[in-house]
Amino acid sequence: MEALARFVIRAEPDMAIQVFKWGCSIAIIDEMRDFWLSKLYSHLIEYSLLAIPDNRKSEIFEDALLFPLATEVNIDNDFGQRWPNPVVELPPVRNDSLKISSRLDEIINNISPNNEDSVHALIKLFPLIESGYLKPSELEKLRKVVWGSKENYSILPTLGIFNHALLHLPSNDKKSLALAIKKYSFESSDLYEIQTLIPIRNLVLNEEYKELPTKKQTSKIFNTLTTWRFTPKSTDIPNFFSGNTEERLAKEIAFTLNEAITPYLGKSKLNEANLNKLIGFYQETETFEVLSSFIYFSKKFDMAFDTLMKDIREGFYKEDIRKVVSSANALLNWCKFDFNDALKPLISKLIYSINLSRTNGLTTLIYTANKLYSLEYLSNENISTLFEVVPIIFDGTAYENVNPTSHLAINVTSVRSECIKLARELLKNNSNSELKRITEEAKIDPLPEVRFA
Repeated sequence: MEALARFVIRAEPDMAIQVFKWGCSIAIIDEMRDFWLSKLYSHLIEYSLLAIPDNRKSEIFEDALLFPLATEVNIDNDFGQRWPNPVVELPPVRNDSLKISSRLDEIINNISPNNEDSVHALIKLFPLIESGYLKPSELEKLRKVVWGSKENYSILPTLGIFNHALLHLPSNDKKSLALAIKKYSFESSDLYEIQTLIPIRNLVLNEEYKELPTKKQTSKIFNTLTTWRFTPKSTDIPNFFSGNTEERLAKEIAFTLNEAITPYLGKSKLNEANLNKLIGFYQETETFEVLSSFIYFSKKFDMAFDTLMKDIREGFYKEDIRKVVSSANALLNWCKFDFNDALKPLISKLIYSINLSRTNGLTTLIYTANKLYSLEYLSNENISTLFEVVPIIFDGTAYENVNPTSHLAINVTSVRSECIKLARELLKNNSNSELKRITEEAKIDPLPEVRFA
């Protein structure tokens, strides 16, 4: 089964559709729920779905919708057992199929307040809600299942999703719900929890239901997050129990500071004391991802400006992929915030680092170059370099040229897909035979990530 899964990801759409449909048809077999077999079965469903282009996925929409939920086959994913949950993001036009209506009714019935297993059904429903696929009667039933007959936003339901995702479910008063989630998130006493930080960030970034913390809340959250430090290492606790969790928390703290807190501190709070708190967090935790937060102090304090210039410039050439990625992200964010002549040498450094074709962080570097180009921050010299280097990188990452044991082998598909995305962007305003060649070759690439880039 694993061999078929690895084959089908390279298959033509017709074959991928055939394998996906067959894979869905055997879900009723009890052996598919075996602890060891369920992971391989998940790969078969996931990879065959991935190999189907978006314009053909309407052909397997019904199969994906009818596929049984983990709760319907009594599988608990919390204990490491996997069960696929195929979803078609862009459903076809709704028809009057009784089978579809009945299945949607079943899926909604698998949701209940204060039941985290509801997430499996909600994953199926979110794209259908977003696309307007559900009928008003189905939306109303879902609303009552989630909130009851009388909505009370003072107590948020536990459905296995982050609180901000509740805004995408039907409710009678989205604004009041957003305010309730805002209060719950921005005034939380559990700021060192990932499930608190992600909703804070998403509330701020959400275009439709955007909510910002007050100045007082912003200052308090900034103070709390910048005082976080790793727990002192203990020989009694294996690193795989604590280290990975804390490393992820550190990154989430950094992302929350960058995107939801530091930009909204206000002029009076962009002071030396707060800069020192940020420096302390940055240096003592070595959480390089927080580098973007220095941008907001850089106009006022040379220390912030110098830190950005030095660490971005040096970061492009580091072996640590986190430093490469953090440097690229910080440069892009800085350009968006305050593009100026001082940033032009840093942009040239980024383009030069791509030209070196170093494998560490190459995907992010190419992605960032694409964004900088689309925002018109690249010089003519920068663009000319990309014309030359992008086809070279694409050809150099041909699968037969990559050592399967190398670091590049892990990211070769993402590097090639980013090359194609950048090539297409460059071709919008320019003519180049080599860029055109690789975009044509990508159409028959063995892997769907590159074919559909």
